[in-house]
Amino acid sequence: AYCNSTSSSISLTINSSPNVNITPSGTITECKGVKITFTSTAVAGNTYQWLKGGVAISGGTTSTYTTSQNESGHYSVKITSSNGCSATSNETILNRLNQPTATITAIGNLDICIAGSVTLQASSGSGYTYQWKKDGAKISGATNITYTATSAGSYKIKITNTDGCSKTSAATNVTKSCRLINEENNISEKVISIHPVPNDGNFEVVFHNFMRGSEGAIMVRDLLGKIIFSESIGINSNVFNKHISLGNQLPDGIYFVEFMSEGYKNIQKITIVK
Repeated sequence: AYCNSTSSSISLTINSSPNVNITPSGTITECKGVKITFTSTAVAGNTYQWLKGGVAISGGTTSTYTTSQNESGHYSVKITSSNGCSATSNETILNRLNQPTATITAIGNLDICIAGSVTLQASSGSGYTYQWKKDGAKISGATNITYTATSAGSYKIKITNTDGCSKTSAATNVTKSCRLINEENNISEKVISIHPVPNDGNFEVVFHNFMRGSEGAIMVRDLLGKIIFSESIGINSNVFNKHISLGNQLPDGIYFVEFMSEGYKNIQKITIVK
């Protein structure tokens, strides 16, 4: 005889894997210098691990991941639900485009006291477009490779290449030392400027706002303090020019121009290059 028996019923629960997706997805291309944030679905109880090239990213354990400014690669995210089931997303590929080079070269003295202006020249490149800025604001119509600055301020150039990638240069500061009036106390300032710098041993020393009839001594010293030029001068106008010629035998290098009068002393460094 055969005996039959039936076991007790077994309850089987199948947990589904979490839904995994990334935004943005597919293949994306972005300029260097821009951070990209990848986002997956945020669900309470889920844990996250972002991967780059299949390798876990240290600290990438939230529902979003933000790259560095120049980072690129293949990104995915592994999500584990509260019931222990895991799933990994498809990869998103991030490619990068190069930024242009953005620098400023001053053609002339950045102290516009003597010439009244200085030409600023931006770095060049095929297809570059330009926007000059002063003190953080766009200069209307200033879209050429050069810009002539006629006032003191902080100048930058924003350059965009043919890929649409932009970069803004470091600031170039244009100054104007020969203000005629001290804005705080409304009195004339004594200012001495030298032009050109560097020079070949021939240069102009310009005195601003000294009293007519002022007398003093002007000297040029080398790095050891030796006097190589000395002359007494009398200042007879509000803007007084004194031409200095040190001759052709003086070695190239750094020298100091010193002016002294009653109660006043001014020392400036110059570079001689022949």
